Amino acid sequence: MILRLGAGFVVGFLLLLGLFAVVQHYVLQSGAVELPSGDPFMAHLANYREHWIMEGLHLIPGFIFFAVAPLQFISWIRRNHAAVHRVLGRVYVFFGLLSGLIGILIAFVFPFGGWLEFVFTVPFGGFFLFAAGYGFLLARSRRIAEHRRWMIRGLAAALTISLQRVFFGVLLGATGAEDPPLMFSLAIVAAFVVMMGGAELYIRRYPQPV
Repeated sequence: MILRLGAGFVVGFLLLLGLFAVVQHYVLQSGAVELPSGDPFMAHLANYREHWIMEGLHLIPGFIFFAVAPLQFISWIRRNHAAVHRVLGRVYVFFGLLSGLIGILIAFVFPFGGWLEFVFTVPFGGFFLFAAGYGFLLARSRRIAEHRRWMIRGLAAALTISLQRVFFGVLLGATGAEDPPLMFSLAIVAAFVVMMGGAELYIRRYPQPV
């Protein structure tokens, strides 16, 4: 029970952090809040403005994905409103796959962390795409136990990007903000390892839904 409650708290926090990151991005893009002169993120924001279509196709679907995600893991909705769960599942998978695909493309076209970011983003992004897509196919095949496991893994992979921001801040503080692009890329690896380890621990501790 403690592990379940702890996992729920962590996932909820990371989902909120993901939503906040999207809002923060557009606030910074609007100029309502100015970054300090010389901040390395200024150039990255300029890249987003230059590639505004990719920006929108990554961040807006990502926001929808993070907003819908918690509803898919509420057992009351699954038990009492199966049709709602199925519809939201399609929304969840569609916008998740779209955001994930564009995210990998962004890491290739204008990565903040340089080539390392692309190298590290492909495995976790690719795993998320596989887990979400395979989980959806399992649901269509009525293989519900396997569907649940792969959807948990997919959500954990998606939340890598939220935990990565936490680790990025820690690494910047620990290194005196030296080489932010490198710290950004290393934070991706650390976050992915932690999230996937946590997901597997949860699946093994709770093999059946509530």
